[in-house]
This record gives sequence, structure tokens and C-alpha cells, in this order.
Amino acid sequence: MDRYIKHKIKKNVLLSCDENDLSIEGAKKLLITDGKTVADYEIGTSTFEEIKAWNIATSENLKTYSDKRKAEYPSIGDQLDMLWHAIDDGTLDKTSDFYTSLKATKDKYPKE
Repeated sequence: MDRYIKHKIKKNVLLSCDENDLSIEGAKKLLITDGKTVADYEIGTSTFEEIKAWNIATSENLKTYSDKRKAEYPSIGDQLDMLWHAIDDGTLDKTSDFYTSLKATKDKYPKE
């Protein structure tokens, strides 16, 4: 089992290490030394896998619509290829793959 320090509201894990390496009192001292309020944090033990899942969920929640769009857009090379084919086929309008693939991502992650 690992000891963790997790913010109660934001749910982000501040620290994770083997519970034998960090006591609860040691964790409280770390928070105070870092200028944090102990009451804002949960100190406990959990499996490495669960702590890892918390970190992944927290990082996903922190992503902006722009971050999510960038990750999902086709590569620039693929976009240019779709654009070229749309021009070459004479279909450079809102029905082209170029337009519809970018539009789908924009609709999935609208501006906040």
C-alpha cells in the first residue's frame, strides 16, 4: 500500500510514496512546511493503481477544450492531404472530409 496526500476538493494527489516511508504525522509536517492547510487534504493509504487512476482522472479534468481539440485533430499532414483531395475532387465545401473531420472535433469540444 502507498501513502497519499490528496486535495479534498480538487482531488489531485500531491504526494504518493510507500506508507513505510511516510507516516501520517510526517505527511502533516510536509503540508505545514509547504504552507498548506492540513484540513484541505486527505491523508491515507491506497493501492498504487488507484492513486494512478486518480492522477489520470485529475489531469483529464484539468485539460481545456483547446487541449482536447489538439489531441484529437488529425495530424497537419493528414489535414493537408484531405484538403488537397477536396480541392482536387472539386468538393471543397462543408461536405468534404477536410471540413467534416475538423467540424466533428470542434463540435465535440466546443469553446468554453
